[in-house]
Amino acid sequence: MNNIKIVTKLDFRALKYCNLFIMKYKRNMLLKTILLFILPVIVIVLDLVEYHFYYASALSAVYIAWMVYSLLTVETRLDRDLARYFANRRVMTQTLEIREDEILLHYDEKNEPIRFDWSFITEIMEMPQYFLLMAGRSPIIIDRSDEAVIDGNQADLTAIVREQAKTKPYKKIEHDIVKKPITFVHPEFPEPEVTEADTESKEVENVVIEDDTEEKAAETKEEAAEVPSENGEEQ
Repeated sequence: MNNIKIVTKLDFRALKYCNLFIMKYKRNMLLKTILLFILPVIVIVLDLVEYHFYYASALSAVYIAWMVYSLLTVETRLDRDLARYFANRRVMTQTLEIREDEILLHYDEKNEPIRFDWSFITEIMEMPQYFLLMAGRSPIIIDRSDEAVIDGNQADLTAIVREQAKTKPYKKIEHDIVKKPITFVHPEFPEPEVTEADTESKEVENVVIEDDTEEKAAETKEEAAEVPSENGEEQ
């Protein structure tokens, strides 16, 4: 099977899908919410039936309302956090070579790629848009769109990943976990340009260097003219 080369943009969309998947499924957010929901319900029932203090019921009801609100606004809060994160950051890209025995992660062309043996991947998560390969607690995000492919194809990529998933914890979903449309527009950060002031400064430096050279040459000639000859006369 051929090696697969993929370019993944770590933009708002990629980080939203990655974080939302981890929050909902890897951290079992819904299960934890249900467990935390049971305790205040028990308190309310006991208070109303046995103790009749009522303030415990009121506090438990407020806590339940807060949990429901937090659960329903997860995506909204994530959008807000990501918008704040990208307000002053460029979009990074990474190139991945996926092979049957290892993964090569390229951040730029100047440095050597980071190599991951498949044994370093502790968990694999799959959704229609991305693969998430967990190397410890750090996710490696692989774009599954056809536009991201440089070499190979998505079918071979899926075959390699699913073959590795047979021996690792594996979670797959087939629905779109993002409910709110992604409308965020990344700000543009223009490259620094050379200004006229910088150009004039360089010209001044060149003039100063040339003037210093001419002055030193003139001083050398004057010193040479003042050197006495062997007969005691000036040359």
